[in-house]
Amino acid sequence: MPSDEEIRYMFSHNPHGAGYALQGDIKGDGVFRLEYHKGFMNADDLIEALGPREKLKNLTVAIHCRIKTSGETDKFTTHPFPICNQYGALRKTDGYSSRLEEVDEDWKGAVLFHNGVFTGLGGLINPNSSDTQDFVVGVANRYLKKANMPSKVCQQIVGQIVGTCRVLILYPNKKFPMLKMGTWYEHEGCWYSNMGYKQETAVTTYSGYDHYHNSYAAKRNWRTELDEWGCNIAQYAWPSEEDDWIRFDDERWKNIENAVRDREEKNGEVIVHFNSTGKKEWIFDEDMKQIYTADRREDVKLREDEEDYLIDTMENGAIYSDHGYMWFEDDIVLENWMENIAKKVGEFEYKFKGETWYVDTLNCEAYTEEGLRHWFETNEIGHVRKDLKTKGYHTQHSKDAVFDIPDDEDDVASMLGYGGETDYYGV
Repeated sequence: MPSDEEIRYMFSHNPHGAGYALQGDIKGDGVFRLEYHKGFMNADDLIEALGPREKLKNLTVAIHCRIKTSGETDKFTTHPFPICNQYGALRKTDGYSSRLEEVDEDWKGAVLFHNGVFTGLGGLINPNSSDTQDFVVGVANRYLKKANMPSKVCQQIVGQIVGTCRVLILYPNKKFPMLKMGTWYEHEGCWYSNMGYKQETAVTTYSGYDHYHNSYAAKRNWRTELDEWGCNIAQYAWPSEEDDWIRFDDERWKNIENAVRDREEKNGEVIVHFNSTGKKEWIFDEDMKQIYTADRREDVKLREDEEDYLIDTMENGAIYSDHGYMWFEDDIVLENWMENIAKKVGEFEYKFKGETWYVDTLNCEAYTEEGLRHWFETNEIGHVRKDLKTKGYHTQHSKDAVFDIPDDEDDVASMLGYGGETDYYGV
């Protein structure tokens, strides 16, 4: 069994509720049974429900921590789901079955867990249904309900829908107890649907990149990672009610294209809807591989202007930017930046790349809070910040800025954190 610490860690990255199933001689009477319990909206309740590890040692235990991609965010939409054809039955938080005991009508006792996104599903059997619930009723209930290996035709049909997802089905049948679909990872007797349970590990992401990453990288929220402009650039970001601007890598963009429910053109823009966000309208930008809402148009345009400006000026050696610090070739370049590119928000403060910059007009430099922490000693930061905000220059500079001017657009883009080669981490 995973430790309590590992369960809490997994729940912290998938915080929208959890559930589990037990399979085996649960009552100690020699009868092979299956039961599930779900709707635990915090990690402690889940751990308490699982109880002492000793009582589980001879059983198969499956645990699921959910992060919403579609459907309701409530205890009834947590996993697992009984394989049946009734939306109401899918929302039951407890179930019990065995081959010797009666179960609910239209339910053969199997339960299903899922990790991933069933593209194009969600909101079909009910306006509030998740993609997994749609899959259970429309696919699993037809092809995977019985405890036996699906035929080759069924495997091909289901496999096309499952794609890169991982599916686990448990049956109340000792001869055919489970069916696993997709890629799973074994560690110390447990099977995991991804490698995010470990805080430091080698990871294979959906995009196919292999990386070693440290615990800091692993602890990043893999559904939400906002850049300086407030754009969500997380690897597994998906259209949601919480987001208003998302950028995608090439591999994920294919999934987004397939998930579009409908589209129309308005005033030269492509407007789309997704099942996961209902009536919410998104502007579909295929060139930049991004979607955003109408109220973010100005920010999107500002970001594009800033990117074009930075790439052009950095290629020409007129600007250097790194660690919240910018150096300008001369006062002409600095003045052009202040007057035409950045937005003035204070006497010597400007908004750029979604952050506040303090300008040093004497040395043709600018700093963010990160820049001040990076380039100055701790006891100097307050004095330097005050000088920059009130005078527009500073007299202390203990750490020399040493840098190289990039010589092509890919180097510039990579250094700025967009475009070019990008590392993606799956957790």
